[in-house]
Amino acid sequence: MKLTIDGQSFAVNVGNDSVTVDGTSFAVRREASGTLHTVSVDGRPYKVDLIGDGGVIVDGRAYRVVVQGTNRAGSRGRPAPARGGARASSSAGGIAALMPGKIRSIRVKEGESVVAGTVLLILEAMKMENEVRAPLAGVVRSIRVVVGSNVDKGDTLVVVE
Repeated sequence: MKLTIDGQSFAVNVGNDSVTVDGTSFAVRREASGTLHTVSVDGRPYKVDLIGDGGVIVDGRAYRVVVQGTNRAGSRGRPAPARGGARASSSAGGIAALMPGKIRSIRVKEGESVVAGTVLLILEAMKMENEVRAPLAGVVRSIRVVVGSNVDKGDTLVVVE
């Protein structure tokens, strides 16, 4: 399958107790409790929280993830949504909050050029600071929040075109 994380793509093959990423194999073990998982990769544990709509938080850092195809039995190779990071809202270029929270810092200015993966702002949610990243390269057209403001899931935070 193909896994794209914050715009960077990887060839991934998932086995029962291993994952191969771009030809390199890693031993993995997973423990789950609801949406919160502990995933050990080559013995190192990571806290993983699946937040829906292509969002995943790994050790407090948010990522946008897209899965295309799969090597799991029963799948028909259809693209599947993954979990983590900021996503584009229905308005062109709008980046929406994946969860309710409070804006802790804004790292860009209107008119600034950004590349895919640039940290736009920090959103505190569930006592964790989450980096909201640009899903694409472009120019910051508007910032719709201020430091200290509370946002709801789906609120447009920044517009990048």
